[in-house]
Parts: sequence; C-alpha cells; structure tokens
Amino acid sequence: TLKQNLQILRLATALNLNIFWNLLWGFPGEKIEEYEKIVDLLPLISHLEPPESLVHFRIVKFSPYFKNHDDYGISNVKPLSSYRKVFPSHIDFKKIAYYFSGDYHSECYEHPHVIRQLDKDLKNWFRRWDSPLSRPRLHLFRDEEKGFRIIDTRELDNCEMTYEISEKRARSILCSGPYGQTDNQVWALENKMAIISSNDYVPLITTDPEIIESLGLG
Repeated sequence: TLKQNLQILRLATALNLNIFWNLLWGFPGEKIEEYEKIVDLLPLISHLEPPESLVHFRIVKFSPYFKNHDDYGISNVKPLSSYRKVFPSHIDFKKIAYYFSGDYHSECYEHPHVIRQLDKDLKNWFRRWDSPLSRPRLHLFRDEEKGFRIIDTRELDNCEMTYEISEKRARSILCSGPYGQTDNQVWALENKMAIISSNDYVPLITTDPEIIESLGLG
C-alpha cells in the first residue's frame, strides 16, 4: 500500500539505507486520477529517496498478469517481437520468452500529458538528490533548549523552514494510524508533513531511531 511504501522510505532515509525501487505505470484498468495523485504527492516526499526510474508495466512469464491475463482484461498475449530478431524463426517463442505484450485498456494512454508531467517531476527529484548537500530534508531532531525542532528544506509554498514543537506534538505527528482529526494531526497536514491515505494518517517526517525509541514509538 501507499502507507507501507512511505514507511519503508522514511525508515530507510533515517537509517541511511539506499533503497532501489522503480515507479511503475501503465497497468491494466488503471485510472489516470491515481497518477494525478502521485504528481501532487511528489513535492511532499522530495526528502525521501527517489526511484531509479519511471518504468512501464510489463507482462512476465509466471506472473498473475500472464497466467490469469483474462482476469485483468488482457488479451492477445504474445512474446515481445524482439525475440524474433535474435532467435531462428523455427523456435517456439512462447516457450523461451520471459517478456510478453498484450492488449488492454489503461487511462494512462488517454492522458499522456499526466505521465509526461510525472516524468518531468521525477527528473527534478533526481536532480535535487545528485548531491547530499542539495537534498531536501523534512527531519525532526531534539533541541536541548526548546524540546524538538523540525527542519524543512523541501521549498514548498506556505511552509516554513524550521518549527519548534513540544514532545507531545512530536510523538503525535510521528505516529501513523487512523485519522482522528486531532489538533496535532491537522497541524501536520496543514504544514504538509503528513497525508491521509485510506482514512489513515501517514506521517512523512523522518527522524533518528533514537528519538523514535525515546518517544515510545519503536
């Protein structure tokens, strides 16, 4: 789920672990509104590690999209034409092929401008991550004098670069769970430090594992 993916990226960032992942598009039956939501989300998660690339969905042998293609509205499944350029014509391409093509409906093909915008935004995300010095941050750390401080260098409209918050607020906004419209959850949403997904409050802020443990969230 979106919530699980974001949690993995947040934890990996906090632990300085590299995550190698791709953003996929062009699945059978997809609605373009799903990609419009991703375009809106990308600026909020620019402090998390970007994907390796934007990759079109592929039908591979042994996958559900291959074995049960009718269930997903896929017809005319056949080996990619590139196999015919490599192997002799007498080969049974269905047996040796691993990648296949098929016919199916996806709104992505009807709204290519959304995919182009997504690709453009991803390239900007890659560029900002080229150097550790230019990478955006949305990070909470302990301030010995004033409790906790959040630094935000994502350069979002109507967002400040630093926030001083209490331990109670820190604990609340770092904790994912059902959205209860609490003051702290609403505050985090207004400052683009969290999102709502399937009625769950999903924090986007990173912090050190020691702080997670000290706040009783580990």
